Amino acid sequence: MSSFERIAGALITSMSLLLSGASAHAAPGYQWEFGMEMEGLSFAMPKQKTCVPKTSKEPPVTADNEECRILSKKQVGNRFIWKAECKEGLMEGDITSSATSYQGTLTMTDKSGETNRMKMSGKRLGECDYQDRSAELLAMQKKAEADARKNMAKFCQDAVEKMYLGALGSCPKEKPAICKRLGTLDGYKMAIPGAVAPELIEKDAQLSGAFKSCGLNIRTLVPNLCHQALEDVDTGFILGNCPMEKESLIAEHCVGRKNSSDIAEKYRDFCQRAYLASDSDAAASSGGAADKPPAAAGGIDVPADLQQGIKQLKGLFGF
Repeated sequence: MSSFERIAGALITSMSLLLSGASAHAAPGYQWEFGMEMEGLSFAMPKQKTCVPKTSKEPPVTADNEECRILSKKQVGNRFIWKAECKEGLMEGDITSSATSYQGTLTMTDKSGETNRMKMSGKRLGECDYQDRSAELLAMQKKAEADARKNMAKFCQDAVEKMYLGALGSCPKEKPAICKRLGTLDGYKMAIPGAVAPELIEKDAQLSGAFKSCGLNIRTLVPNLCHQALEDVDTGFILGNCPMEKESLIAEHCVGRKNSSDIAEKYRDFCQRAYLASDSDAAASSGGAADKPPAAAGGIDVPADLQQGIKQLKGLFGF
């Protein structure tokens, strides 16, 4: 959860608690509706309602509670200024009110010094029976915070399992595990599915930032992973990411086989896909290359019975 999101949540919760008052008994009151709009958001936060005692001499905005401690209050005419110390930081309010409405600003400065400003407005709707709801609201807040922590913990656990690189900044406890796994063939494949050249990763701010955060050099990591893929016979990874190892396997297991049965079973799919890739590359570089014999098109001598399967695949995929 970002600092901005925490502050927004704290502002809403604090306002709800402050507006709830502190009386322990039911009393005649006025129903107020208030709204807030934070700078930086393209939408206004949902309006909320609260009941305030008729006897209140202050605008319906301030009261000590578990979340915020009032530091100072000052009223000059119909203008009310206050300052409160809250769990998320310092909150300062400045509103102008009448008997039936108010408007002003609320500023929250978090402990890191980041400041967010919010516009406030409210209007009186009618009468109500006031009761202290601070305990109820605090219970709701604590449940929401517990749910948020639980959801965040689940997200961070999933980040390790599913290699969410975007979680590196949000899950400090899990970061070492994510980084360690990113340096392995299994983890890299999950984080970077498909064939992505190292130079493209370096140009991507988010991906390059993730590798840098983990202390990994993509230029040295990929060759190491290719070596591992060669040992594990991970032909799919080799085909998309390891040109030297790919050529080595082609030369050793694909070239010169007259029949597909001459190719080891674990390399048959690789040889077929390697031919398709080389055939497509040849066609792209010279218009008629794809019409040449297999050996001339991509440099791979493909067995005749395997060529038939390749033709069927080409027809199926339209190339």
